[in-house]
Amino acid sequence: MAFTIPKQYELLTKQQLSDIQSTGYILRHIKSGARVVLIENTQENKVFSIGFKTPPKDSTGVAHIVEHTTLCGSKLYPAKDPFIELAKGSLNTFLNAMTFSDKTIYPVASCNQKDFCNLMSVYMDAVFHPNMYHNEKLFRQEGWHYELSDLDSDLIYNGVVYNEMKGAFSSPDELIGYYTTMHLYPDTPYAVESGGYPPAIPDLSYEAFLDFHRQYYHPSNSYIYLYGDMDFTERLRFMDENYLSSYDVLSIDCEVPLQKPLPQVQTVREYYGITQEESEENNCYFAWTRVLCEGTDPVKYLAFQVLEYVLLNSSGAVITQALQDAGIGQDVYGGFSTSLRQNMFEIIAKGANKEQFDAFCQIIETTLLQLVQNKIPKKTLLAGINSMEFRMREADFGSYPAGLMYVIQAYETWLHDDLAPFVHLDFGASFEKLRELVSGDYFEQLIETYFLKNAHGCHLCLAPQKGLTQKQDEEIAQKLAQKKASMTKEQLLEIIQKTKELKEFQETPSTKEELESIPLLSVSDIRKEANLLNYQESTIDQVPVLHTPLSTSGIAYLDLYFDLSHFSLEKLPYLVLLATVLADMDTKSYSYAALSDEIAVKLGGFSTQLRQFVHTTTGESRIALEVRVKSLERAKPDAYHLLEEVLLATDFTDQKHLFDLIGRKKAQLQSKINDSGHTISATRACSYFDTSSYLADLCGGIGMYQFLEKLLEEDSSKKQQLGSILQALSQEVFTKENLLVNATVDDFEDFAKTFPAFVEKLPQKKCTRPKANWDICQTKQNEGFGTAAQIQYVARAGFFDPKKYPQATPGAFDVLKVVMNYEYLWKNIRVLGGAYGCFAHFRKDGLMFFASYRDPQLEKTNDVIEALADYVGSLTLSDRDLTKYIIGAIATMDMPKNALAKGERAIVAKQTGLTNEMLQKERDDVLGMSQEKLRMLASPIQAALSKKYLCVIGNASKIKEAASLFDETMPLFH
Repeated sequence: MAFTIPKQYELLTKQQLSDIQSTGYILRHIKSGARVVLIENTQENKVFSIGFKTPPKDSTGVAHIVEHTTLCGSKLYPAKDPFIELAKGSLNTFLNAMTFSDKTIYPVASCNQKDFCNLMSVYMDAVFHPNMYHNEKLFRQEGWHYELSDLDSDLIYNGVVYNEMKGAFSSPDELIGYYTTMHLYPDTPYAVESGGYPPAIPDLSYEAFLDFHRQYYHPSNSYIYLYGDMDFTERLRFMDENYLSSYDVLSIDCEVPLQKPLPQVQTVREYYGITQEESEENNCYFAWTRVLCEGTDPVKYLAFQVLEYVLLNSSGAVITQALQDAGIGQDVYGGFSTSLRQNMFEIIAKGANKEQFDAFCQIIETTLLQLVQNKIPKKTLLAGINSMEFRMREADFGSYPAGLMYVIQAYETWLHDDLAPFVHLDFGASFEKLRELVSGDYFEQLIETYFLKNAHGCHLCLAPQKGLTQKQDEEIAQKLAQKKASMTKEQLLEIIQKTKELKEFQETPSTKEELESIPLLSVSDIRKEANLLNYQESTIDQVPVLHTPLSTSGIAYLDLYFDLSHFSLEKLPYLVLLATVLADMDTKSYSYAALSDEIAVKLGGFSTQLRQFVHTTTGESRIALEVRVKSLERAKPDAYHLLEEVLLATDFTDQKHLFDLIGRKKAQLQSKINDSGHTISATRACSYFDTSSYLADLCGGIGMYQFLEKLLEEDSSKKQQLGSILQALSQEVFTKENLLVNATVDDFEDFAKTFPAFVEKLPQKKCTRPKANWDICQTKQNEGFGTAAQIQYVARAGFFDPKKYPQATPGAFDVLKVVMNYEYLWKNIRVLGGAYGCFAHFRKDGLMFFASYRDPQLEKTNDVIEALADYVGSLTLSDRDLTKYIIGAIATMDMPKNALAKGERAIVAKQTGLTNEMLQKERDDVLGMSQEKLRMLASPIQAALSKKYLCVIGNASKIKEAASLFDETMPLFH
């Protein structure tokens, strides 16, 4: 131990966490009773989190609204929105808060020690001394409020959480979770919606809201976590001296009770809304769920995740296969859920007919019984164990800090046992035990005990109902109309006045003194050197290879890029299908189920996708089919063998399985459109004028969804041709001449020796066709896509010619993006408009878009974006403001990357023309930014927005009301 534990804390236990290269400590703050966990290691990306057990008693969303409002100013940091001030001007690598079903956590992360301390101080003050007690407007803004502009207007509800949850409950997946937990855990807090069920949110009073914070936000109910390389002694003293020592131990009633087993499985039938144009056929969601046990047994915890692979996630997974063989559902998904005290396993079929519901349940249970009787293939179990262990040891969490993911995992057990935060963080022995158990019938016994003989379950049929959303909207409108009619004129005038006061509060900036209370780094705290590229280029057996020298901890990442530039536009969607089904079809030597197990046993991952690269200056697109393989260095021979099998020996003749995969692709894309409509609508808006965006939409957006819809409706004779089409495409794609390789490996010399043997297996077919012409005759076709959602995703897009605006440098737009996301758009679309999110994006070739997320508005949001250039042209910033925006821009540039992401920079740079000179110039521009330079961006923004490109996905009635904005309105789903 390289630090001293201050006397104000007692050490309860110390544990080596060798699997995550750390040492863990469990402490208790003696005076206040606060629980503290330290995870000591050499990680530069430090994480702090403070969490509270917050079991709700109703579905008003009080825990969620408290979470939002806690970050709206505090005693030491009285600015209206310190969270946004930190987002603007810190080097954070993570900054957010999260409401779960039984807890609320406030995590932050940074690689900069000074910045980390600043973030920690603001969050500690926020949770213990929030301004919510002194300003009811914060509750009304973040939670809900009546809104009335004048006596003749309609009374409406508004509020950030209210609108966020309206968006969330527009998703059938959210409704499945809501209904199943309601019926599975009727005597626990899990029976209600901690995030807030929209019809119940307006039942929450300001007094009940404050009482919830008073009850739960006390150090005696806190779970504090520190991770990484830092001075733990100093941090512990800081927490004691400034916060914890002010409190005495308090007994808080916050236990989450265990749900007693239900006497019989619950059968539930509920409905979700679709538009009049959508079909009720093949549009049901079925869910089969079982409550298992507490997640305190580390072996059982991992074993259920292995069963998730066996039953649902592998190619040929037995439950998925059985349901698809019966024609039930376009997509089957689900698995082991660990966020509740008693874990749950769920199997969901999407895109089924309601008449199939009984068969759905029967097939699952029959298949499980057959597994118990006939035994699970040992190789399939080993495949599930190996793939899971590889992922856990690799610890690739994308852009999220590892310490964040570990604390979320720690809370699963720590919340219910003060001495059990590390149960799932030291997993090596559990994997060894699982491998021993494969030889017996341990997994079959789990299925028999927890699935077949367990009545604590729920069978849910969530069926579509036309007009349900409209009916719900009308019921709310009628309720509000009755409320308004029951009020006196004086009461209505009071609401009008409160509406006005809230708007004034939202529009009035924090004072200079309030803003300056928030700690801020200076530009001198930031290094001036960019994160430069350092990859090397070579040729191995006439194949160009990129390699970045770095340590990968014994893991080999091999990315193969097969150029698709000579394929016509019409063939690109079929190439998407090719990438979708590869490694999921039979091959010469393996069935698709056996292939999945072989990949999982031998490798750490095998994935394929179409990848587009847009040149930084010309905007020209390059598309490649990316094949990514992850393996241990010693397993590279297996990687080559399986690459050869998948790329050169795939059999596309199994038409039923092929179209099962395509149906799954369509169902998953529909979910993506519902959940990430801001990116889908923005891409579509850009496709009206930009070739690369047109290609992106065609290959992964609304264009792709429409292609899949049409393909699945084709007659059988045309469907029979698909296998031959994909076979011909694969033979044309996977050739030596098309190949570019990016190798992120520890031992490049060994790679250079072994790789040629694989390359020689690739066909040598020199393409004689020229590069295809993907330039499209684009026209403005502003579209409104109607859905049954209760919110909108509004996207405006445009472009300018960078040659005409030399002041429009990438560095200037990097800074402006921070201004947009956390000042102008945030204030006008989120705070004033009530949307959950808002985004700006600027590309180096002059393309830009602005989008909203879960937005109750449509025309008002469009107006906000329309006025953007005027705002930029008159931008007035203090030196402090400018410093914040510069730091915020640098934070994005300096986001830490794992080995895979560092290696991937090579292919991005190669394909987009990015150079070290460009990177350094962009950073220099950011560090040297002035408000005058930012104001000069008004002209290119005005030029871009003058084209008025608009795409909206959202509520069909709202789109109809705003029909004048669109060239065409149509239902998105049929």
